[in-house]
Amino acid sequence: MRKATFISIILLAGIAGYFVGYYQSEFSRLSDVENLEYRENRKFTLPVSAEDHEPAWSKALAEMIDGEAEYRLRDRSRVDVLTDKHAIEVDWLDKWHQGIGQSLHYSYLSGKDPVLAIGLKEENYNKDKLEMAKRVARHNGIAVWVLRAE
Repeated sequence: MRKATFISIILLAGIAGYFVGYYQSEFSRLSDVENLEYRENRKFTLPVSAEDHEPAWSKALAEMIDGEAEYRLRDRSRVDVLTDKHAIEVDWLDKWHQGIGQSLHYSYLSGKDPVLAIGLKEENYNKDKLEMAKRVARHNGIAVWVLRAE
């Protein structure tokens, strides 16, 4: 029994060491990204109304930055806006959690830098929530752009 426990501990330590090494190598590139352009916060005022649905905001952003709205990726998912440098997920502030995952997914599939573009409406604006979204996004190498309606 003691031998089996010892072997189990050795195996678990080896597996844990593998994953720590893997994630350190995967995310070591993030330590140098503070000065990269895609990490900069940007703000846009879009020619939309606050009542417009998310696709209208995505289309307006795509036109403003010369991107392609609703670009279909190889897994048949659609990135809200794709440019030559960015894979952009447009989401409302209340859905920033989902936007983090989607922007990473679209970045992985497209090979572009991830961006979470958060649409702010007066009724959903919460400064603390926006700051938390920015902190979590930065921690994961995702730029945050803030969108507002005209």
